[in-house]
Amino acid sequence: MLIGEPNVYEQLAADDPQFSQVFKIHAEFDTTIPVSKQNLSRYADYMQWLVEAEGLPQLLPDAMAAIAEYGARSSGRRDRLITRYSEIGDLAREAAFHALESSANKVKREHVDRAVAMHRQRHDLTQEQIERSYAAGYMRLSTSGSAVGQINALTVLDTGSIEFGRPCRITCNSGVATAQRSGLVNIEGLAQLSGPIHDKGVMILEGFLLQEFGDDGPLCMQATICFEQLYNGVEGDSASLAQLLALLSSLANIPLLQGIAITGSINQKGRVQAVAGVNEKIEGFFRLCKTRKLTKKQGVVLPYANVGDLMLDADVVKAVKDGKFSVQTVGSVEDAIELFTGKPASFMLDAVRATLARFRVSAARS
Repeated sequence: MLIGEPNVYEQLAADDPQFSQVFKIHAEFDTTIPVSKQNLSRYADYMQWLVEAEGLPQLLPDAMAAIAEYGARSSGRRDRLITRYSEIGDLAREAAFHALESSANKVKREHVDRAVAMHRQRHDLTQEQIERSYAAGYMRLSTSGSAVGQINALTVLDTGSIEFGRPCRITCNSGVATAQRSGLVNIEGLAQLSGPIHDKGVMILEGFLLQEFGDDGPLCMQATICFEQLYNGVEGDSASLAQLLALLSSLANIPLLQGIAITGSINQKGRVQAVAGVNEKIEGFFRLCKTRKLTKKQGVVLPYANVGDLMLDADVVKAVKDGKFSVQTVGSVEDAIELFTGKPASFMLDAVRATLARFRVSAARS
């Protein structure tokens, strides 16, 4: 019997024709399970077994609920639970320790919350250093006002122990195409700091421009897109929507709100697609805004398809309820344009169309 990752089985089967004949039964196991009454009962049964087997303080229902919420948050979706029972068990053990330390004879939700917070505190040095750089002004990112060709995007960093959201600034400059250069220039790609999926996302931007403005004639434009002060590389297409908005803003010379950050990928037809890590991304931008003081005009925009993934920290939920922070969804590029400009999407698209027409005239003269 062999136990391992799916890609290992596939590799062995590809390298040795006899492998699949020796190991004839191939069973795959998911790392998550649906949130259901039966599976929640299994969670509770496991925790009760752990309490009895190790002599831990009894877990109250609200503590079990908090552990289940942790399982949903770790799965990446609020309708799924992780099946890493060893991780759940460690959380219950640490919560029991905090209960005993506070002279409580039973484990409450507050003890589970403290265990989660202490786990993060032990592993969040990188996050703390990055947020300190923003606070000191070493890392530049605006959370108020508006600017042309500039937008706040959201990325996720994985340290191996925790994942956390890191806001970053995307800028774009554009001009008339020349014989030496035309089209979109992905600065990260030229510097070999981006992966293939990110490069594909940038190419899709040009596909959208062709759909929207290609019937008018050649684009005759050049543009540079850059993740400012991001030196450890970038991969994924979750910032492609932000890149497109920065590009359209630069071409139309229309400013974008800086108090809002956005995540989402797009296709060539301008539809917004789901991305990963939305909770970490929202919380990362929220922490930055909170450090600088919430203005009630700040928030995050995410794909509508990601609504089912939301499992936010209590302080973010409270800020949204109090109207101090917002979480909004979009389904198309047009929706995002209207949120960031406060004007109808046609206003910006017509301005881009006029700019490209001017570029064609200038290119024809040169």
